[in-house]
Amino acid sequence: MKEEDKMDYTAVMEAVKQYEKASWYKNSLEWTAEDSRYLYQQQQQEKAKKAILNWTKDRYKPTHFISIQLPTNNRSHDDTLSLNLFKRIIKNFERQLCGGHWIHHYRPFITFAENHRGKSYWHYHVLFNQGKYSDSDIINAAIKTCKSQKLGLPTVNGVDMKGKERSSVMDIKKIDYANYEDAIFYYSTKETTITLNSKMNPDRIIPSSILFGRSEKDECFVA
Repeated sequence: MKEEDKMDYTAVMEAVKQYEKASWYKNSLEWTAEDSRYLYQQQQQEKAKKAILNWTKDRYKPTHFISIQLPTNNRSHDDTLSLNLFKRIIKNFERQLCGGHWIHHYRPFITFAENHRGKSYWHYHVLFNQGKYSDSDIINAAIKTCKSQKLGLPTVNGVDMKGKERSSVMDIKKIDYANYEDAIFYYSTKETTITLNSKMNPDRIIPSSILFGRSEKDECFVA
């Protein structure tokens, strides 16, 4: 048996706990084929998400976690409409940060789209590498973006420029690799699902190259 095929008992036990907490659990001690199927799927999802996260960290080396909630009057359950609005915001952000001809030297990123499994409006979590730009450059670009798009001011770690906690269209967090790395990355993939056939819902994961219609080889991953 290959090392990667060995059973991860930690993940399995966690899956058992989740299974027992589920509303449809009937307190039955009888182990069924459906129970085994459930545990196997949980383990496959865990393995697949780890692979996605490791690839993301290696490929993009994100420094910032940017959450974008669409303006109240533009929030929608329509994925195409929402994605177009998100694209307009993030393009403006790249332009404000990188300046003229930004499309040729923008900062690559990867986005995870969420809608709470159909129960909420679409919103987006962006894992972004600042490259040569400072934290202040990132915040100033966000401020200029929000002003030009009439979105109100952005927040940093959920706090506005006056020091008050509030929600905003754009929130910026610096990724603290020492303490919160796993929390940030696992939060990003919480709505990514993988089936028993190892098929994934790729529409939830949007690289900047796809969003901007660019080739990955055109993206500048160096600082």
